[in-house]
Amino acid sequence: MKYLIPFLVFAIGLYYFLMPKDVFVSHNCDLAQGRCVINQEGLKAEVFMKPVPLDPAKDFKFQVKFSDGSIEKVEALLIGLSFNHAPVELPIKRKTPIFYEAKTLFPVCTEQRMKWRIHLVTHIDGKKYKTNLDFEVDRD
Repeated sequence: MKYLIPFLVFAIGLYYFLMPKDVFVSHNCDLAQGRCVINQEGLKAEVFMKPVPLDPAKDFKFQVKFSDGSIEKVEALLIGLSFNHAPVELPIKRKTPIFYEAKTLFPVCTEQRMKWRIHLVTHIDGKKYKTNLDFEVDRD
Protein backbone atom coordinates (compact mmCIF):
# COMPACT_ATOMS: atom_id res chain seq x y z
CA MET A 1 0.00 0.00 0.00
CA LYS A 2 2.84 2.41 0.73
CA TYR A 3 4.03 2.02 -2.88
CA LEU A 4 0.63 2.73 -4.39
CA ILE A 5 0.84 6.54 -4.33
CA PRO A 6 4.39 6.74 -5.81
CA PHE A 7 3.35 4.21 -8.46
CA LEU A 8 0.24 6.25 -9.36
CA VAL A 9 2.30 9.46 -9.59
CA PHE A 10 4.81 7.67 -11.84
CA ALA A 11 2.04 6.17 -14.01
CA ILE A 12 0.26 9.52 -14.46
CA GLY A 13 3.57 11.24 -15.33
CA LEU A 14 4.43 8.53 -17.84
CA TYR A 15 0.96 8.73 -19.38
CA TYR A 16 1.28 12.52 -19.75
CA PHE A 17 4.76 12.21 -21.25
CA LEU A 18 3.71 9.58 -23.81
CA MET A 19 0.43 11.21 -24.88
CA PRO A 20 0.58 13.21 -28.11
CA LYS A 21 0.74 16.94 -27.52
CA ASP A 22 -1.84 19.12 -29.27
CA VAL A 23 -0.74 22.37 -30.94
CA PHE A 24 -3.41 24.67 -32.37
CA VAL A 25 -2.15 26.51 -35.46
CA SER A 26 -3.66 29.93 -36.13
CA HIS A 27 -3.62 31.60 -39.54
CA ASN A 28 -5.32 34.26 -41.64
CA CYS A 29 -6.31 32.06 -44.56
CA ASP A 30 -9.45 32.22 -46.63
CA LEU A 31 -9.89 28.77 -48.14
CA ALA A 32 -12.72 30.09 -50.34
CA GLN A 33 -9.95 31.62 -52.48
CA GLY A 34 -8.84 28.08 -53.33
CA ARG A 35 -5.34 28.18 -51.80
CA CYS A 36 -4.02 28.83 -48.33
CA VAL A 37 -0.46 28.73 -46.90
CA ILE A 38 0.11 27.90 -43.24
CA ASN A 39 3.50 28.05 -41.48
CA GLN A 40 4.20 26.54 -38.06
CA GLU A 41 7.54 25.75 -36.43
CA GLY A 42 9.40 25.62 -39.75
CA LEU A 43 6.82 23.43 -41.49
CA LYS A 44 4.87 24.89 -44.40
CA ALA A 45 1.53 23.50 -45.53
CA GLU A 46 -0.21 24.61 -48.72
CA VAL A 47 -3.90 23.79 -48.61
CA PHE A 48 -5.98 23.67 -51.80
CA MET A 49 -9.66 23.24 -52.47
CA LYS A 50 -10.98 22.60 -55.98
CA PRO A 51 -13.09 23.69 -57.79
CA VAL A 52 -13.42 27.31 -56.71
CA PRO A 53 -16.13 28.28 -56.10
CA LEU A 54 -17.43 25.00 -54.71
CA ASP A 55 -20.66 23.65 -56.07
CA PRO A 56 -22.86 21.64 -53.66
CA ALA A 57 -23.64 18.07 -54.73
CA LYS A 58 -20.58 17.96 -57.00
CA ASP A 59 -17.18 16.38 -56.53
CA PHE A 60 -14.52 18.42 -54.80
CA LYS A 61 -10.87 17.92 -53.91
CA PHE A 62 -9.15 18.91 -50.70
CA GLN A 63 -5.36 18.81 -51.02
CA VAL A 64 -2.46 19.50 -48.66
CA LYS A 65 1.17 19.81 -49.74
CA PHE A 66 3.80 19.90 -46.99
CA SER A 67 7.36 21.24 -47.15
CA ASP A 68 8.64 18.16 -45.29
CA GLY A 69 7.94 14.44 -45.66
CA SER A 70 8.06 13.63 -41.93
CA ILE A 71 4.25 13.64 -41.64
CA GLU A 72 2.94 10.54 -39.86
CA LYS A 73 -0.79 10.98 -40.51
CA VAL A 74 -3.26 13.59 -41.78
CA GLU A 75 -6.94 13.74 -40.82
CA ALA A 76 -9.64 16.12 -42.02
CA LEU A 77 -13.26 16.66 -40.98
CA LEU A 78 -15.84 18.71 -42.88
CA ILE A 79 -18.16 20.43 -40.40
CA GLY A 80 -21.26 22.50 -41.15
CA LEU A 81 -21.28 25.70 -39.09
CA SER A 82 -24.55 27.29 -40.23
CA PHE A 83 -26.58 24.47 -38.74
CA ASN A 84 -25.97 21.31 -36.78
CA HIS A 85 -24.56 19.19 -39.60
CA ALA A 86 -22.84 15.97 -38.54
CA PRO A 87 -19.09 16.10 -39.23
CA VAL A 88 -18.01 14.26 -42.38
CA GLU A 89 -14.60 12.59 -42.34
CA LEU A 90 -12.78 13.43 -45.55
CA PRO A 91 -11.15 10.34 -47.07
CA ILE A 92 -7.68 11.86 -47.18
CA LYS A 93 -4.96 9.69 -48.72
CA ARG A 94 -1.22 10.04 -48.98
CA LYS A 95 -0.24 10.43 -52.65
CA THR A 96 3.48 11.18 -52.08
CA PRO A 97 5.50 11.74 -48.88
CA ILE A 98 4.53 15.44 -48.98
CA PHE A 99 1.15 15.43 -50.80
CA TYR A 100 -2.25 14.36 -49.43
CA GLU A 101 -5.62 14.45 -51.16
CA ALA A 102 -9.28 13.79 -50.44
CA LYS A 103 -11.92 13.50 -53.15
CA THR A 104 -15.57 13.38 -52.22
CA LEU A 105 -19.03 14.68 -53.03
CA PHE A 106 -19.68 18.04 -51.37
CA PRO A 107 -22.80 17.97 -49.14
CA VAL A 108 -25.97 19.81 -50.10
CA CYS A 109 -27.69 22.18 -47.72
CA THR A 110 -31.10 23.85 -47.87
CA GLU A 111 -29.63 27.25 -46.92
CA GLN A 112 -28.69 29.67 -49.69
CA ARG A 113 -25.29 30.42 -48.11
CA MET A 114 -23.69 27.77 -45.94
CA LYS A 115 -20.69 28.23 -43.63
CA TRP A 116 -18.33 25.26 -43.47
CA ARG A 117 -15.15 24.33 -41.61
CA ILE A 118 -12.44 21.84 -42.44
CA HIS A 119 -10.76 20.74 -39.23
CA LEU A 120 -7.28 19.59 -40.23
CA VAL A 121 -5.10 17.49 -37.92
CA THR A 122 -1.49 16.71 -38.86
CA HIS A 123 0.51 14.20 -36.79
CA ILE A 124 4.27 14.83 -36.60
CA ASP A 125 6.74 13.44 -34.06
CA GLY A 126 4.09 12.59 -31.47
CA LYS A 127 2.39 16.00 -31.75
CA LYS A 128 -0.97 16.84 -33.26
CA TYR A 129 -1.05 20.13 -35.17
CA LYS A 130 -4.67 21.24 -35.47
CA THR A 131 -6.20 24.07 -37.45
CA ASN A 132 -9.59 25.16 -38.73
CA LEU A 133 -10.19 26.36 -42.27
CA ASP A 134 -13.51 28.19 -42.60
CA PHE A 135 -15.28 29.07 -45.85
CA GLU A 136 -18.72 29.71 -47.32
CA VAL A 137 -20.53 28.00 -50.16
CA ASP A 138 -23.46 29.48 -52.08
CA ARG A 139 -26.22 27.26 -53.40
CA ASP A 140 -27.55 28.08 -56.86
